[in-house]
Amino acid sequence: MAKPTTKVSTEHELMEKDTQQDENTSTNEVANEEDSFSENSDGDDHDDDDDDDDDDYNNKRPADLAIESNKNVDSAPKKAKIAMPPAVSSSLVDVEKYELDSPLSEADQPSDEDTESKITSSGLILFGLHPLVRESPLKKMCEEYGVVVNLTVRSTFASRYGHVEFESVDAARKCYQALNGAKLLHKAILVQPSKAETKKPTEEVGVEGIQPEVVAPS
Repeated sequence: MAKPTTKVSTEHELMEKDTQQDENTSTNEVANEEDSFSENSDGDDHDDDDDDDDDDYNNKRPADLAIESNKNVDSAPKKAKIAMPPAVSSSLVDVEKYELDSPLSEADQPSDEDTESKITSSGLILFGLHPLVRESPLKKMCEEYGVVVNLTVRSTFASRYGHVEFESVDAARKCYQALNGAKLLHKAILVQPSKAETKKPTEEVGVEGIQPEVVAPS
């Protein structure tokens, strides 16, 4: 009677193992399905975020988009710009004496009171000259207002300036009234008084005003 009992027990154990394997298989399938669902959900969330970004961009007004574009442009480093001088023909440059493009009218000229209070010396600075301005023709133009003792022209970047020294203060005042604000070679001139004054040569004086002794060559 012991043999049938052993056989029944063995079959019962096999059935339990098969049932356990089926349960494990079902559990794994359920877990895989949950993982797959979770991954799909995450992907959908990312897609929803992208859609929201697209909607925000599409919902913006053209003015808002223009403002954002200008902000990006303004944030870029800006380069310094140098104004280029106006073009002039050689017939205006290669001359013996310059002529103003359009002389100032009496109404546009500085008043006598302003001129007398501002110009107190015989030296003037002419700012804003065209880079092609030369000394000789400029000196002859300034000689219309009085005797010119000295005139020099210097360059700075895309412009030039000149220093003119007249023989008298009256001549400097006449030049100031005629040239300040006038155009030469299509550029407006700004005339300002010069702080530098021409030193007149003085006689050599010895100690305590005694003239030095001059020894004749032997």
